[in-house]
Amino acid sequence: MKLKVKWDAFYSQISDYIKEAEGILIVREELCTIKSYEFILATTNNWINKCYTFLRKAFDQPDNVYAERFYSEKPYSFYLDDSELKTRDHLKEVFQNLSIKKNWLLYNLRLLSVCDVIVRPETIDEKVRENFGIEQTVDLLFEKLYELNDGSYYPVHAILRGNGIKLKENRAFSTLLIKYEAEGNIKLISNSSICGQLTLKGKSLLEQSGKHQIKQHSRDAHRSLTKVAIKTN
Repeated sequence: MKLKVKWDAFYSQISDYIKEAEGILIVREELCTIKSYEFILATTNNWINKCYTFLRKAFDQPDNVYAERFYSEKPYSFYLDDSELKTRDHLKEVFQNLSIKKNWLLYNLRLLSVCDVIVRPETIDEKVRENFGIEQTVDLLFEKLYELNDGSYYPVHAILRGNGIKLKENRAFSTLLIKYEAEGNIKLISNSSICGQLTLKGKSLLEQSGKHQIKQHSRDAHRSLTKVAIKTN
């Protein structure tokens, strides 16, 4: 799956959506009336539909995983009988939904920013990437986790797919990854997928090996995303 628009345009538009959501969330403590609820609900639904439509059109597959997962991200529903409390709780739910979707956009914008197939497809040879050995694959994964370096866990296989890697030896790759985890170079968690982040030891190992090559556009992207994250937390 690839972008149909330029990465810079995609990045700029998603960043604008994140800022727009934060602008709505700023007033969440002040709006608890029925009229406010109706206005915020309409504004939030409009924002969701804009983001969803953009995500569908931005990739070469309309029913892509990013659009569908964005749309499906939502909080648990809860309702109370009292009409006044019901309005307040519904409004809280609307804001929670908006906040969850906003954070989802931010997280996945970071993830996509290290995916060469998405950001800079013209600079890589996908046939070469498809034939990467296990060591080369782990090196690439470590390099991308080094670029992310924000304290979050990121899906290992999504990073590999986004960089043109097609694993042919899943068991050997997992064994090597577990070895690096046991040595304290990477932290792994497993929910619906395996996610990882580099430890300080792993970052140091990469720096000493000279294998990390963080390009200027990656630095700029993460600097901007960090500023957005600070403003939206």
